[in-house]
Order: sequence, then C-alpha cells, then structure tokens
Amino acid sequence: MKIKWSPLRTASHVTGLSLFAVALTSGAATFLQGSYTNSFDDTASVASWITWYGLGFNNNAMTWDGTMDAGNDPASGSLQVVLPFTRTRDTGVWFGTFGNLGGYDKSVLLDGTLYTNISVDVHVDPSTPLSTNGDFGTLLIGMVDQNTDAGGYTYFNGQTIPASATNGWVHLVQPIAKSTPNLNLCAGVDFKMGNNGIYPTNTFTMWLDNIQVHQAPPPAPPTMLPPERAKAGLNLYSNGTDQNQRSSIEVVAGASSGWVGNATPTNPVSYSVTISDYPPAPYNLDYQTHLFITTDNPPVYRTTPDDAATNAIILDIRGTPTGGRGHFRYKINQPNSSANLTNADNGTVGTLATIDSPSILGTWTITFTNDTQVTLTAPGGASTNFSLSVTAAAQFDESNTALNPTPLSVYVGAQPNSSANVGQRVVLDSLQMTGNPAALSDTFSADQTLDATKWLVVTENQGTVILVPSDPAVFAKWTVPDGGFGLRSTAQLQGTNTAWTFLTGSNATVGPYTSLVLPSAKLTLVPLSDIGSTNLFFFQLINRQ
Repeated sequence: MKIKWSPLRTASHVTGLSLFAVALTSGAATFLQGSYTNSFDDTASVASWITWYGLGFNNNAMTWDGTMDAGNDPASGSLQVVLPFTRTRDTGVWFGTFGNLGGYDKSVLLDGTLYTNISVDVHVDPSTPLSTNGDFGTLLIGMVDQNTDAGGYTYFNGQTIPASATNGWVHLVQPIAKSTPNLNLCAGVDFKMGNNGIYPTNTFTMWLDNIQVHQAPPPAPPTMLPPERAKAGLNLYSNGTDQNQRSSIEVVAGASSGWVGNATPTNPVSYSVTISDYPPAPYNLDYQTHLFITTDNPPVYRTTPDDAATNAIILDIRGTPTGGRGHFRYKINQPNSSANLTNADNGTVGTLATIDSPSILGTWTITFTNDTQVTLTAPGGASTNFSLSVTAAAQFDESNTALNPTPLSVYVGAQPNSSANVGQRVVLDSLQMTGNPAALSDTFSADQTLDATKWLVVTENQGTVILVPSDPAVFAKWTVPDGGFGLRSTAQLQGTNTAWTFLTGSNATVGPYTSLVLPSAKLTLVPLSDIGSTNLFFFQLINRQ
C-alpha cells in the first residue's frame, strides 16, 4: 500500500466513516481520521511530491527510488531529495499532500491540532561533506496550509540531521506546535533546507522514508467525581494557570464611594465583607480575600486594580493555622505597581495594620471616623486603631476633581496567590458600604442573581464569579476533557427502568446551567428541584452517538 491512514477507532464505532477512516466534509475535501503514513512503496506514492521552490527546481516532480528503503524491503522504496547547492545561502523547499493526486492537491485534509508530531526516516549520501558544525544542518519540517499554494509556509523548529545519517537511516521526530496558525486545515507535509553558509557548494543528496503524522491518542472518558453541596452566596473560584488571577466584582457607583470629606465620628464610613466559606487547609494559608478602594477609575474596568491604579487601599484577608488574619495595606503615587505593598509602611506604600481572628469566617470591616483615623475590625469584634497620613488621605479626595475626576472604585474578590491553590474558592455572604453617598448593602446569599445595577464582574478568568442562590443546589463534578458527553440525573435507580433527566447536552430538558472548568474538573450548578430530590440523587455522564 502506498499511503496508509491508520484509524484509531474501528468503523463500527464511528458513524459515517469508511473503513479507510476518511470522513466526508461539507465541501470537496475529506478529513483524515487517524494517523497518516507514506512509506513510499512504489512510484505512485510520490505523485504529489514536488520541489516547490529553490535551486532551479520550481514545481518539478520528485523521484521515487526503489533501491533505498529504511526497512530494507525490496518491495518498497523512498523519496530521493537532491539539493544542488551552488552558492551559500541556497534554500530548497519540497512537499507532498495527503491526497497524493498531484502537485497542490488538497483533496484530503487533517486537523493538525489533533496530532502530536511528524516523524521521518532520513539517510544522507555518504559522499556528502559535514557542515562546519559537524552535522548535516537543520531539516525544517512543517505542514502544508490548505489556504495557500505556497507549499506550506508553516514550519516548526526543525530537527538536526546527525553525522550518523551517512552510516544508515536515522529517525527524526518533529513535535507539532499546537499554536501554529491555520493548523486545523492541513493538506500535507513539507520540508525546507538551506546551506546557510555552513556547507561547501556541493550537491546534497538524501532519502526520506516512512513520513508519519501521528494522531494524539483519544483522551480518557471523563469520570464523575463526588458532587459538592452548593453554598449560597457569591462564589469566587479560581481556574487557569495564573496564581495571581483576581476574581472580583466592582461597585457600580455614580456617587461618591470614598470617605474623605464624608466620614465623621457621628457618621463613620465603613466597608464590610462577610465571608461564609473558605478553602480548607493548607490552601487557606495563602488564599486571599480582598477589598480594594482605588482611584483613577478607567472607562473600561480593570481586572488588576490594586496593581494598575495610582492609589489604592487594600483589605487583604488570609487564613492562618488557627483562624484568619487581616491586613490594611495602601499605596499612593504608584501606578502600575504593587511593589512593597506587603512590607512595612514607608510613608507611601506598605502595611499599616494587622489583626488576627480565631476564625476567618465572619465580617471584616474598615471604618473611617474622619479622613485619617481608621479602625480595622475582625470577626468576633476584635479591632485595632491607626492613622492614615494626611498626604495619603488627600490622594483619595473625590472633591479634588483634577486629581480624581470620577468616584473612587470599590472592589471585593479573591485570588489564590499560589499555583497549588488554583481551583479553590471563597464564598462571600454579603458586602456593606455605609456613610457615603454611594452606600449599599447586598446579601449575596439571599439573591437569586447578581444585581447588575450594583455590581460589575471584573474577573481575569471568565466564569469564576458565580452567584449561588439560596435555593438548594449541588455542583455536579467530573474530570475533563468531556467533549461529547452530557450529564443526566435520577432520584432513584430502577435498573433498566430508571427514569433519567438529561441536564446538559442536546437532549437536555432543563437548564441551561452555570458551569466552570477548573484545572482538572468541571463543575455544573444543578438546582435540586430539577433532580426531584434533596437527599438522594445520582449523576451519570453519557456519550450518545
């Protein structure tokens, strides 16, 4: 056989595929399903192989050599490549297509994002001199872009042909860079080689055999994980790979959000956040709940306001082995920087006060009794008093419109602060802001949805801010990837007579639901009313063909 398509699944399991595992597309081309191999068994195997450009061989057909085969098979052969370098910095490019019906044939495509690497066996003519590096230079290996007749302008990092390639066949493996543009529409494999000044002006002859494009093995099917009872309130999750990702909401304020000029002993201005659930140990030690008060509110919200803003007040709450600890931190005149926020106060940036609590759960409050006098209160009522300098307070004066043309911004949220913590979550019960014109009070645990008239979601990773209503609900949880699978549930198992409710997928009769993909799992918030039971229920993932 000249060209082989090696399906990863038998045709009996794949609807609409032939035994050759080539599935028809909506157009004239077909898509490969499985790994591709060209072992150059006969002359027809090079039907599409041409020298695209360089060295005077533009669009010339290439040669099949039945005397050279990587497996010493007398019934097979290889592709002969001749590069007549006549001056330094010559370059040759050649390619063949998967359909192999002729030059520039695009009758068969593959989705390169589903493949892991390209491998090829190479043998160099023993009379070829080594480069000045003691090898035969770099062979660039790439894919032919379906959208161009340029023989494939996409190449990966290339593989060095070692000196041993003249003694016999060497096997080169080129990883496929998944970020390559247009990788989902590939028509063939291409190669590029130049002498780049390191070779003498000689003819370079080599043979290629067993060109393979290896499909990644299919992912393991997803597995159900124990469901989690949903906690009513503002659930702030983390996902992705950034340990500093902030999952926050911002107060939508059309009036003064600050304390300067508003706070008096008889009318204190306070900012309070109530925490109802926290990550378990050891994740709680670094996991941060925060309340930010910042200046220079931009036209477009910021996901990193503590860093980007010129001036910021920060209530930084983290777990301890015995409870929780709150820090009052600030900075002035430091745009796009959070340097030294966690250090001692130096007059412009640092930590002004710290307070411990036997529990991180409960209400944490910043109270201003005037422009500079501050009280930090922890759950249980413990408090500490301190002063903000007149210079620092002046930076937050909203009456100075030249300095602050818009009201201050107030945010509440969480961030993991450690890669090991990504995937955890904090639950906030409520937030109150009192004593200023933009005062508000919102008990998240009593809400059905996040009030868009009060809050703007400003998360770096979409979907990490979830308002869980007070109605009984559960987070169904399973491993990823989960492509093609849907979730169903039942309140009672009755063998083949079990009545299942399809919750997600094309067969869903309820929903849609809020879902979040964590580093190793997917969560879907399911109201127990859709399951039909609040005490006993079963989940199952199913892939319906």
